[in-house]
Amino acid sequence: MTLNKRYIRNIKQNLSFYICVMLLTAVAIILYVACSGASRGEGDYLDKFFEENHVEDAQFATYQSIDKDAQQTLSEKYDVTIEEQSYADFDVDDPDCDVRVGSDIAEEYTIRVFDPTEKIDTYEVLDGNDVQAEDEILLTPRMMSLRGFEIGDTIELGGKRYTIVGSMARPDYLSPYINNSDNMFQFDVFGCAIVSKTAYEEIEPAKKNTYYSVIYGENSDEKAFRKAVHEDYYILSYIAATSNMRIRTSRNEIKTLDMYTGMILPVMVLFIVLLIAIVLGRKIKSEAKQIGVLSALGYGKGRLALHYGIFGLIPGVGGALLGSLSAIPLRDAMIEMMFGNKIEKLPVDYSSSIQQMIYVCLIPVVAYVLVAMLAALRVLRLKTVDLLHGNGGVKRHNRMRMAKSKLKFTTKFKLRALIGNWSRSLVVIFGVAVGGILMIFCYACVDSLENFCDKSVHEVGSYEYEYFLTDIRTEPVTDATPIMIGNFGVEGSETNMLYMGMDNNPYMELKNTQGEELTLMKGKHYISAMASMLYNVTKGETLRFYNLATMEEYSVTIDDVIQNDCQSILYGNWADACAFMDVPEGSYNALMSDKKLDLEESEYLSCLSKQALSDQINEITVSMKQLINISLVFAAVIIVISIYLMVNMLINENASSISMLKVLGYEDKEINRMIIHIYHILIPIGFVMSAVGGVVLCRMNFEASVSAYNTYIETVYKPQGFIIFAVLLVASYVVSLLLLGRKVKRADMIESLKDNRE
Repeated sequence: MTLNKRYIRNIKQNLSFYICVMLLTAVAIILYVACSGASRGEGDYLDKFFEENHVEDAQFATYQSIDKDAQQTLSEKYDVTIEEQSYADFDVDDPDCDVRVGSDIAEEYTIRVFDPTEKIDTYEVLDGNDVQAEDEILLTPRMMSLRGFEIGDTIELGGKRYTIVGSMARPDYLSPYINNSDNMFQFDVFGCAIVSKTAYEEIEPAKKNTYYSVIYGENSDEKAFRKAVHEDYYILSYIAATSNMRIRTSRNEIKTLDMYTGMILPVMVLFIVLLIAIVLGRKIKSEAKQIGVLSALGYGKGRLALHYGIFGLIPGVGGALLGSLSAIPLRDAMIEMMFGNKIEKLPVDYSSSIQQMIYVCLIPVVAYVLVAMLAALRVLRLKTVDLLHGNGGVKRHNRMRMAKSKLKFTTKFKLRALIGNWSRSLVVIFGVAVGGILMIFCYACVDSLENFCDKSVHEVGSYEYEYFLTDIRTEPVTDATPIMIGNFGVEGSETNMLYMGMDNNPYMELKNTQGEELTLMKGKHYISAMASMLYNVTKGETLRFYNLATMEEYSVTIDDVIQNDCQSILYGNWADACAFMDVPEGSYNALMSDKKLDLEESEYLSCLSKQALSDQINEITVSMKQLINISLVFAAVIIVISIYLMVNMLINENASSISMLKVLGYEDKEINRMIIHIYHILIPIGFVMSAVGGVVLCRMNFEASVSAYNTYIETVYKPQGFIIFAVLLVASYVVSLLLLGRKVKRADMIESLKDNRE
């Protein structure tokens, strides 16, 4: 009964400690449940979705069309499945969209209407009904949601009005990039649609674009197939599924979440658990005398260890319950922020199994109980007499006494408290750094993204429009600059490289990373900064790449690195590019211009405008900031709670010293300066550790995620983030001192006579 009474009394005396521990535990559980649920749920659904809807292994466009009979012959000869894909883009002007949606969105948007396929990249109806009549249409779900469309509404495309009968998704357009070379996409300005075959046949041929999708069989000779198609029909472009951003983005997001759930998040949870465990362990060690009293009363080591283990069990169970109950309503909202700007909304079940929830909740509970029991057992190794004396059997009277020092007593006392208890000082620094590293990491990411958005558009050139043609031409042009381009693969990378061959181009001012201007002379090759990072090659080194159509291999020496962090490009002379792509000198398949050219839609595969690129890059910052803002909230919570725990620990562990100084006649203000204020110096040390750790983590994140973001983002940090962190850190520290300072005033001088043995 004596021990049981101590539980309630201990909770009352240390209520703030238990609340802080429960909140930190809940934060860790909420983060883990959301991220693991997103990773598992989305991953399982995508695996099934890709299999059932026959996602392509690759897609390619040819100079000459491949008829049905030729497709059948190729399929049988090379053990492949080929299907022709066709789409038509329709630009829509929607001046009333703001009123309908209730927010400010773009008035102009594009819908890509597909001819329904039967064998490859088939669509799946997610909501509503499939198309039956010629005036019915299916749209992608996020475009419907963002533009305020509902089933039963009508939409006009190409002069014909369609009724929306449902939503759908295709496996090759889960991330609807307008062009595969784009950096980002916007769900509210571009989406896909399906109409009936009869309705699609009525669309004028000039608006239609055609390419081919392929799935390789177990016995396919992929290299021979590509070579045969190239020789007979000339492959203009070839994109493997592993390099297709429309397909790869969803897989990359799962990999990123797996990494976050499997590495970063456990480390963060470990930091939180370790922080709490350290504080809990020190708290039990401070009760050595009470443990000695209980031991003298006849309580065995096992009974006492179990008793103090329950002190860890209480906040562990409370935090686990709070975290698991909060995680369920918060999970879906957090996951929507993770995927909302990256993947089409799919009917995914993100719930965690009962076994997973038990596993997640048990980890902190077991950790706290074990730490508490181990701390108690460590104390119980000592003799009961030594525990009652409070010296633990260790003679420490010579440690940091500085008896011969001529320093003032107050100065010597401060140094002894700060350096003599170095483990306590390290715990304070660690507590400051746990949330600080996460906060600085988030702000550095935001600053880097904003810097990338400001400068990257200007790095790609001064052109306004870039057209990728459907054929190879040789006739001269007067209102644009001709360019010969080709997509190549690089060994060891899933990201394709664009080879850009040209002579004098008034729309591109090539400068290296030092700002020096470069000229594209014959035999010279330059690589963009992003490609240099992605393929791990720099000036003076050899880059090996291969033709995606023929698989023929090439190698060039890199003469310099061009400052361009958002495109993966190898720059060469026009004549060299023609030789690489085996076309007559003077050939071109792309045009750059400062104005819109008078070309039919069927004459070009895609058109990249400067404004569209700017919007895409801006969208990168918007989508990533949403996830970062979630982390900022959790970082702020961790910082505030950690600082409060640290200050509470400092005051509690110095209770006997405070009492002694009161006996010696020191006022509360003087005691504060000697006992509490000496730890002020640890706050800037923790700040520096957080700043350095956050920036380093940010740089590592961007360097490791070049292929995932399809761009390289330079790490940049502004003073604003550090100032906000410093203000939050100091404010948390000061408020904690004010809230807990009353403990100094309440310290009883009798405690010194009972407890102090220094």
